[in-house]
Amino acid sequence: MSAIVLSRHAEMRIGQRGMRPSDVELIYRDGTAIGSDVWFLKDKDVRRETRRLNREIRLLRGAQGSPASLDLQREIRRRKHEIQALERLRGRKLVVANDTAVTCYRSNRRDRKRILRRGREKI
Repeated sequence: MSAIVLSRHAEMRIGQRGMRPSDVELIYRDGTAIGSDVWFLKDKDVRRETRRLNREIRLLRGAQGSPASLDLQREIRRRKHEIQALERLRGRKLVVANDTAVTCYRSNRRDRKRILRRGREKI
């Protein structure tokens, strides 16, 4: 998966909507493709990634007796921040064209229901 470049429009919208450029990468990496150019971060995606990150945190805490425990604490903190970001981004939609983010927004209730009912399109 290549890095996402932000269009000028996407930079403006992300700033207006209280998001960070790293949030776009998170949605692109962990979200569900619901079309050839649209990604949606579903509750299921957030739960799956949160479980994975919590497992990693438990493993890191088990290895904390080692001399590099400051590095381990930093890694634990990084994973906790990622969990918080995933929770904050739940329900966001990202539109991408040719590895360039066009826009990102929180989908409304009707749109979320339509996405979840229809499921994944054939890409």
